[in-house]
Parts: sequence; C-alpha cells; structure tokens
Amino acid sequence: MQRRDFLLASCAASALLKMPSALAAQTAGKTVVLVELSGANDALNMVAPVGNDRYFRLRPRIGLRPDQRIDIDPHFALNGEMSNLARLYQDGQLKIFHNVGYPKQNHSHFRSIEIWERGGDGNSQGRTGWMVDDALKMAANGRDGAGAYLGGTGNIFHGGGGQFVTGNFNTILRLVRSADKAETGGSGLLAKMRQQRKETHTRVEKIGDKLAQARSFSIGGGALGNQLADVLRLIDAGIDLPVYKVTQTGYDTHVEQNNIHRNLLRDLDRALGDTYQSLARMGRLNDVVVMTYSEFGRRVRENGARGTDHGSAASHLMIGGGLQGGHIGRLPDLDRLDGDNLKFDIDYRSLYAWILSEHLDVAEHKFQAFQRDFNNFSV
Repeated sequence: MQRRDFLLASCAASALLKMPSALAAQTAGKTVVLVELSGANDALNMVAPVGNDRYFRLRPRIGLRPDQRIDIDPHFALNGEMSNLARLYQDGQLKIFHNVGYPKQNHSHFRSIEIWERGGDGNSQGRTGWMVDDALKMAANGRDGAGAYLGGTGNIFHGGGGQFVTGNFNTILRLVRSADKAETGGSGLLAKMRQQRKETHTRVEKIGDKLAQARSFSIGGGALGNQLADVLRLIDAGIDLPVYKVTQTGYDTHVEQNNIHRNLLRDLDRALGDTYQSLARMGRLNDVVVMTYSEFGRRVRENGARGTDHGSAASHLMIGGGLQGGHIGRLPDLDRLDGDNLKFDIDYRSLYAWILSEHLDVAEHKFQAFQRDFNNFSV
C-alpha cells in the first residue's frame, strides 16, 4: 500500500472506531450493501423483455435466444448465466425495479455516476454522497461507524470527511491492531484528551477482538465475490455499519457485448447468490439489503459492432431486507423510445427513500418527496 493510501485508510479506520463505550452491548443494526455495476449495465440483456417481439427486432444479433436465457414469466427472462437469481425470483426473494432513471439523463459516465452517488437530478447533484449525512448521524448515535467501501472509488461517500473506512478486511484488521496505546495523566485539557484517547484505544481493542474471531466466507464471482466476502466477514464479526459499497467493473459494452456481458452476469449471479445464502445462514437476511446500481442503462437498439451504446433508464435488483420478490414498475415500453432510449418511470431516488425510511428507519431525510409504497406500487 502506498503511504498516501495508508494514511487515508488510517484516518478512515480511526473514525470507524470512535463509538460510544455502551455500544459493545448493542445488537447490530440494519445495513445496505450497494453494488456498483461500473460502466453502465445493459439491463435489457440482464432482465430481457422477451415477451415483446420488438425486443428481437431491435436486437437481431444480441437479443437473448431461448438457449441464452431463463424465462421467469410470460414477459421477462433473466440472462442464462443468472440461475441463482432466477431461483431467488421463483422463491419470491428477488425484487426487480424497471425503467429506473432520472430527469434529463446525462450520458457521460463521470457525470451520471456522480448524479447517482450524490442523489442529484439531471441539472445538479448534491454536495455530499446520498447517504453521507444520515450515515454520519447513525454513527454519532451509536453505530460502529458511518460505512465502508471495499471496492471501486469512494465517491459515493464524498463529503464524509474521512469517516468512511476503505480497504479490504485484512487492511482494516491490521489498522486496528496497529493502534498505539495512549498516555494518561497530566491536568486540565491535556488530561481530558489523554483520557479520551485511552477510552478510544479500549474500544479499538474490543473491535480488534471481534475482527480476530471473524469467520471466512467463500463467495464466488471473482473480484466482486472477494469484496462481498469481506463485507460478510465484517457483518458476521458484529461490526455495525449502516452502509457498504462494492464494485464490479467492465459494463461499458460497446463492442461484441454478448460474451463479455454473460461473463459479468455470471460473476454477479454467483456473488449475489452466495451472499444471499450466507446472510440466510447468519440469520441476517432481514437486516441486510443488497442493491445494484449503475450510471445509466444502454440503448435498446444494438449498434453495428454487436454491442450497445450509452442509454438511459434500466432495471435494478434488490435482495434481502424482508422484501417480497417480484416486479416493480411497468413493462419496458419499446414503442415509446426517446432516441432509441427507454424513458424512465421510476425516479431512482425513490429507491433511496425506501432504503432510508423503510429499511434503516431514518425518520427524516432529503428524499422524502420521492417516498413510494413498494407494496402498493403504481407508476
């Protein structure tokens, strides 16, 4: 690890450990795991509207043939590499949100992911990551820390002031174990500061004991699975954070998409399927929501290179959190396109509002205007 990265990680780790001493006796709270599909996932070949013949007319070479898909109902099929998620869907454990996007879609990777991660619209974005303010409040009110990112960038925690830990499980463990014992004594302000440092060190040791006893998890799906395995180790060890972020890269599929996309979805399917089973064995399924997100979807019409270009609305997935499986939103309307792009029906901020209000029990937050009842949903 480079010195600069180590210092940044050290700062974040120290923030993670600043918790009230009474927390040791508390039960871990609820958590969201955000899975970034970096590069813009082609959701129409992940959850394909195969019940509409126009899908095949617009995608004559890359549309999913019967041997390349798993039909889940008369309207939709999952990519054939997604057998684990297909089983979860049939068991009522996979929620699929359709036509998710935002007004005035921006097709720049950098700009659009910034909008998603800061909770903005097509004109502006927030000053901080969309969950930063609420996560910091939860940390101040007794959770072990604000959050962690174990893959990709930490831009989703922009403005968090270094209070979001980064690195992998072993990096975090080393940082905790390397904490120096603080001196005591003196008088006045110096004595108070030294006492606070001593109390912090005591809490560091307690967290270190938790981490040292953490079990290992075997999660398929390559690099994404390794990140989720670290998340599971922290959750299983009793480290109480409201949010984790992981990343799978490679979704910018302009050329020869099918093989690339199938491989990506195979890893995603294995990683999410194994994560679901691990959470179930822990007894934590109702406590943890796993949600995918990506900067935008891809165009409905395939391009001349057997790929797809930057689009707009897309489907996203959720598992866990006590959610009942099924579809949310209208069928993708392939006859009502905007320049070969799907029009969005569901503002992505309504997913954030559900996570904050219904899952994390945040009473007041900045997305309340987008609150939707996903049990009685209408577009």
